[in-house]
Amino acid sequence: MTINYLIYSLGSIPMFSSRMFLPAFLISVVMVFPEWMPFIDNTGMELESGAVFGMGEWIVALLGVLSILEIVADKNSSLQSMMGQFEGAAKPLVFFLMQLAIMDEGSMQILDAINWGDSEPEAVGMLMSETTTTAIAAVSYPQIGFALLCAFGVFILTVFRRRLLGFLEQIDEDDVFRIRRLISYTEDSYVLFGFFILMFFGMLAVILFAIVILAVFLLKRNIERRAEKKKVPCVSCGATRHVFSPNCGSCGAGNEQLMKIGILGQPGKNPVEDYDAHRMNLLSHRRCSSCAEKLPSRKTNQSCKACGTPAFTEESLSEYRSFVTKRFLYVLVFSALVGWIPIAGIILSIVAYNLYVGTPFSRYVSRGESFAVKILTRILTAIVVFFGSFFGLIVAPIYVGIRYLIGRAQYAGKRA
Repeated sequence: MTINYLIYSLGSIPMFSSRMFLPAFLISVVMVFPEWMPFIDNTGMELESGAVFGMGEWIVALLGVLSILEIVADKNSSLQSMMGQFEGAAKPLVFFLMQLAIMDEGSMQILDAINWGDSEPEAVGMLMSETTTTAIAAVSYPQIGFALLCAFGVFILTVFRRRLLGFLEQIDEDDVFRIRRLISYTEDSYVLFGFFILMFFGMLAVILFAIVILAVFLLKRNIERRAEKKKVPCVSCGATRHVFSPNCGSCGAGNEQLMKIGILGQPGKNPVEDYDAHRMNLLSHRRCSSCAEKLPSRKTNQSCKACGTPAFTEESLSEYRSFVTKRFLYVLVFSALVGWIPIAGIILSIVAYNLYVGTPFSRYVSRGESFAVKILTRILTAIVVFFGSFFGLIVAPIYVGIRYLIGRAQYAGKRA
């Protein structure tokens, strides 16, 4: 095991936790085409290309195609959810296989030829014996053990990433503000540029990656702590509950100081005036209408895990549809008023519809059911944005109306 192999392995852990195939594609390009790489110093030596999995150029092409498919799939919430079910096992496995694939003598020679920022940390070098600083032709048990340990690190960071994304989904579950998509593009850029930063700066890049991960972890903990502080104790049993929960999830006691819930699900600052409308508003955030805890699934025939209250009855299903329809009428008038503003009017109409009408419907439609509708919606949105620049006053209300009919049709078949 060489120092360079150690640096590469540690530095690639966060990359594989973000993307499964893109970092594998990048290292395969380095191994198969080392002569293309500006960070490899082949002065005075004849480098032999590493044949990743014994396939050479074929594995580069295969991993390239898989990388593109992964990047595209990560931009779709339905496919994201599907990949999330197996990525906890798949990402460490792909990482481990790639580690095994570059343990041949040719690959080790290429890793040793990388400049790593022209720095080899002395502290690391002192911990490595002379026998470990030369490339070896055969895979050894210590190498396999180290690869397994790093794969476990990929697993830990993958789990942390899923929890972080789940936390962000509570804020913008249907990605109305494109937070999830922005994170997806950021991860693509991080893996792509982070790989080359690792190649050029070596251990300094590893330290930088560790600092960023620690900062994100502490930020998440701080946000969660602040959110927990916003909860208040029940006057009856002392259990904590949301300020916008009508009843305590533990004892069922009513909330005498009931506050509204914000548009993003945050605690509001104004007291509730219409109790029935507040219950519907809680349901529009996919929260229990009694204790305001998050409902676990997108089904209408489910019960709250905290207090056991059914999410819907046949009567409340109809009431909820009327509640969203009333919002639609407001949004329709709003879109007609702002539609005359070039481009901005269309954008405001789309955002208003997604926030107040589309999301309350889609939160009770499974991701699988909504996949084809999302594709249709994106095509419709592209057409509307184009023509709305000239005929926004007419196009904006038509767009809102079509989206409402699609959303209502999906919701219409739901049962309590």
